[in-house]
Amino acid sequence: MCRLVTIFILIGLTVIVFANDRLYKSMERIDCYPERESPFSNFSKEACLTRNCLFDDNAPQNEIQCYLRSNYGYILESDVQQTDNGIRLQLRRNQAVASMFPTPIDNVMLDVQYYTNDILRFKLYDADNQRYEVPIPLTSSPGRASLPQYEFIYSSNSSRDNIFSFRIQRRIIGTILFDTSPGGLVLNNQFLQIVTRLQSPHIYGFGENNHDTLKHNVDEHKTWGIFARDQGTKWDTNANHYGSHPFYLVMEQIPHSAQVPSGNMHGVLLLNSNAMDYSFSSMPSLTMRTIGGILDFFVFLGPKPEQVIQQYTWLVGRSILPPYWSLGFQLARWNYSNLTHMQNVVKRNRDAGIPLDVQYADIDYMDEKKLFTIDPINYRGLKEYFAQLNTEGIRTIITLDPGSIDDQIYYAPTIEGIQEDVFIKWNDGQTPVKGSCWPGDVFFPDFFTNQAQVWWSRWISDFERVSLSFDGLCIDMNEPALFDTNNEIPWNSMQTGSNYTLKCPNNGWDDPPYRTKAVFRYDINLNRAGRLSDHTMCMSIRQGDIDLKTNQSKYLHYDVHSLYGWSQTKPTLDIMRTITGKRSLVLPRSTFVGSGQWSGHWLGDNEATWHEMKRSLIGMIEFNWFGIPFNGADICGFDKTPSEEMCIRWMQVGAFYPYSRNHNIWKTPDQDPASWSSLAVSIMVSVLRIRYTLLPYYYTLFYKAHTQGSTVIRPLLHEYPTDKTTLDLYLQFLIGSHLMIAPVTDHGARQVQVYIPSLYWYNFYTGVRIASEQKFISMDAPLNTIPILLRGGAILPTQGYANNTKYSRENPFGLIIVLDSNGNAEGDLFYDDGESIDTIGSKTYFYATYKCSMNDRQLFINIIENNYAHMANLTLNSLMIYGLDRIPAAINVDGNELRPIIQRRQQIIEIRELQLTMHENHLITWQYLDIPVVEPREIIITDPKYRIDCYPDFDEYKLFCTIDRSPNQTVLTITNQLCAARGCTWDSNTTTNIPSCYIPIEKGGYNLTKPPTQLSDAITIYTLSRLSTKPIQVRSLKSAELIYKYSLTNRVMETRMNEFSMFGGDINDLQVPVSLSGSDKIRMTIRDAHAQRYEVPIPIIWKPSAPLTSSLSKIKFEITKTPYGQVGFQVQRTNTQLILFDTSFFANGFIYDDKFIQIITTIPSRNIYGFGENTHLNFRHILTGSFRYSMFARDQPPGGGNENLYGAHPFYM
Repeated sequence: MCRLVTIFILIGLTVIVFANDRLYKSMERIDCYPERESPFSNFSKEACLTRNCLFDDNAPQNEIQCYLRSNYGYILESDVQQTDNGIRLQLRRNQAVASMFPTPIDNVMLDVQYYTNDILRFKLYDADNQRYEVPIPLTSSPGRASLPQYEFIYSSNSSRDNIFSFRIQRRIIGTILFDTSPGGLVLNNQFLQIVTRLQSPHIYGFGENNHDTLKHNVDEHKTWGIFARDQGTKWDTNANHYGSHPFYLVMEQIPHSAQVPSGNMHGVLLLNSNAMDYSFSSMPSLTMRTIGGILDFFVFLGPKPEQVIQQYTWLVGRSILPPYWSLGFQLARWNYSNLTHMQNVVKRNRDAGIPLDVQYADIDYMDEKKLFTIDPINYRGLKEYFAQLNTEGIRTIITLDPGSIDDQIYYAPTIEGIQEDVFIKWNDGQTPVKGSCWPGDVFFPDFFTNQAQVWWSRWISDFERVSLSFDGLCIDMNEPALFDTNNEIPWNSMQTGSNYTLKCPNNGWDDPPYRTKAVFRYDINLNRAGRLSDHTMCMSIRQGDIDLKTNQSKYLHYDVHSLYGWSQTKPTLDIMRTITGKRSLVLPRSTFVGSGQWSGHWLGDNEATWHEMKRSLIGMIEFNWFGIPFNGADICGFDKTPSEEMCIRWMQVGAFYPYSRNHNIWKTPDQDPASWSSLAVSIMVSVLRIRYTLLPYYYTLFYKAHTQGSTVIRPLLHEYPTDKTTLDLYLQFLIGSHLMIAPVTDHGARQVQVYIPSLYWYNFYTGVRIASEQKFISMDAPLNTIPILLRGGAILPTQGYANNTKYSRENPFGLIIVLDSNGNAEGDLFYDDGESIDTIGSKTYFYATYKCSMNDRQLFINIIENNYAHMANLTLNSLMIYGLDRIPAAINVDGNELRPIIQRRQQIIEIRELQLTMHENHLITWQYLDIPVVEPREIIITDPKYRIDCYPDFDEYKLFCTIDRSPNQTVLTITNQLCAARGCTWDSNTTTNIPSCYIPIEKGGYNLTKPPTQLSDAITIYTLSRLSTKPIQVRSLKSAELIYKYSLTNRVMETRMNEFSMFGGDINDLQVPVSLSGSDKIRMTIRDAHAQRYEVPIPIIWKPSAPLTSSLSKIKFEITKTPYGQVGFQVQRTNTQLILFDTSFFANGFIYDDKFIQIITTIPSRNIYGFGENTHLNFRHILTGSFRYSMFARDQPPGGGNENLYGAHPFYM
């Protein structure tokens, strides 16, 4: 037969070559030598051809040069078979193409199981031989799907030797979710590969890897390894770390669009625990390779992002409900030099006001780092100290490693372990495998056996009972991690006195035909070809109970290596719950699919760099996807020493990690919050206050994660899946659906670019609604501030702050109500005792829903479950309402009028002192006051000459202000610190007669708290409450010097938001009776609502009386308000509407202090006369400039200007 040979010459990015008379685009090539990037891969044309692949001599750099033939794969062998809830297909390898590697699997079964309506499972496995399958428990299929949302479609390609392929697609809209048509299906004994064409390039997940972006960049053509390894996130890039999570998500795109997301998302799990890697191409495609087991896939249809995670966690296990105390701040470090060091750190943090719930002891508490021991010298008294902390509400967690020292003479855990056949053994079934770790030569328990679990549990129990009480365990080094396996000596031989290292034999398990990226990634570091066993145990050893058929242990470590941490976690949690009788907490370093049902996770050994701070946000989000929402990174970095600025910024974002812990490595300085400057401490306290206030919201989210499988932390794409911009965002993240954190993650930055995906987002601190949609805005982020935004439509439960959850749990609750565009909001609260093991199963918990409607003017509190008895002792005390323009006046609760304190905090309405019982339903309704809003004129906002001086009294503070004593100069200058101490704004660039310290427009003033009381037609009484609160330093300190010193260290925390006071003696509540006397006189008196104050005792003629009709009135009085809620007083002529007296534009300057009263009014013209007794240069006051006149009777002859003289006449015209 004559074959036609055609040569194509193309100019462009796509190269097409002739290959065995088939055209094969370079972008569609399936890599046959993925390990070629290693200098020890022996890659060559000959090596490629040895794998029976094609080689392109002319391939451009970065193009795949060695690739699979297009007809490599499998052929459908027989007709489809129907099963109980799916189909089965029998496949046969295409014998026309030789295998890549020895021992191909020729006969393959493909089982397709319609697992649920939203989950499809398919398995590719050897039809002739039993192979290893991952032994983790899964939720069983409830039976045949009644209305599956997917279709499984298979076909054979006649142009490629009838190579079989299949696709999975959405039933209704046809979107293809998994598509093997590119080819590349390889099934060998130790090399299994499958390739799928991706529906879009928007792919996320896989782990545990440290990515620099949340979304994978398929155009980078990167390969990533997955294999549990003691590999800190701080070392190298593109590395595999402690856990194994072969789960990914794809945000689907609208067909034939510019990658515009459709809003639908799906997820895919490859349930395989062998070493593997995954690669991307620009097709876009995904290649997954593993070196053992079977290909067992689950496809989750979603379609909403949250639904994908809910379906995934339904299958593999819902996450733990962590104990409430674990949501508090936690302190740790490796290498407290002794107990005194630990005690001093704890004390200084508590003294500094840092809240603390958990204190750790790392391996330095052990005697020579041996399990179940305490250093008798450096940690003498640890048991008593931990017991003391527990009485004060502070819980304790200790670290345990799995390795037990090889001391078979004196060390009881090892002696008993050998007697009880606990440790992993060589294949002779007799000799324990020994490696090197912290204490020296160690044996590792085989947690796949019951006897190892019993041994482990007994020793934990005995240690806790006899030596040291603790509330949780951090189980470290459980990848498992060994030092310098296959090297000559361990790095810590000088400390242990042992030069021994484990050296693994050469065999097909320790040196498989394909080493995966999880191994060859480290070839350059090792300067040799890496081995699977490097840094861990030998792959050829066996684990588990004896299989009676083979008379061998059931599993190869080669198969279950990445399950070691998983196998240790559940028995550890079980014994902790048995010991404590409480929920407890276990934190493994190594995790696997489903680990979240028993544990949390810390993100490993990071580094004190801004880069690592950014990457921690990706890890935090990914582990929420992996079903382990209780996670977080070491705040301020584990390795190296952070700068103070970095630690402040990391503490700000770390305060919102689900798991919030400060931890660092040995031989580095302390970096706990109180180790920094007083300024840093005050900032850290401030942000931790916010966290503790929000703990009921966090806890409710964890309840939903535990019961529904939702995420706690999520990226914006979960809530805005059709917004393309959100697909790349991770430096701002969501807590639940409605709280956005936008941290500063760059050195020196004082602003953050924040994407606002929709309308009705509010500034957490000020309540100002962000007037943007689908735009990036620049938000100020001074060192003391982490930008936080609230999304309209939510009600977030809060609880009063305390320095420990033991005490905060006794404080009143509050609700943050954030209104949407319709004036509505909804939320809920889950609460229980915070530590019992199964309050949900026993229904011993409290759950309530909250629904607010501004149109109906009501908040309905509906209790669904009310079986937590202590709830009867707690109250709902406050509401913080965002987006409410009008201030409620009359408040009714369950039909009864209530008189709480109602104040506006900038753009937030705060209602306090409600004192509502938490364990009862309530209906809260309210009425509004119809008060006209007066918008400040633009010039008043922008022109500095209209500022209200916050320091008219600076002469009194000259002892601690800056004084210029140069010749002929005695200039007194208010400092920024003194200005901030009053809660005012500082501007050092002002000119003469312009205040450098001034009252911000949103602070100060009073608001109307209830409807006016009409005593008669002539007399109306208004009740006002002060809007701002007093900064602590102004409230509590008397000495001006102390005010200055205190403000330096605490101004950031104490003068934020609504805090403002000039002198600290402000009267909070005022009564303002306004009376008429005839048709042309109005009297307004402003009094302390609760205390009698001096009033001028001179006789005046004032008879309150109203005109017969309102039309006869020549002037009228009216209350106004600013957009910030401050009331103004306005007097107006009725005939000309001319305003005679108006404090509306300067309502922030209305001060009513015990010894300082100030009110500022505009006047209707420049023709103003009167006031005295003063000497004026002009009969009419000149208003061009700023002059202050005083009134106080004084023996002062009229010899000069601008002086107070003999009398006092505060009367003007």
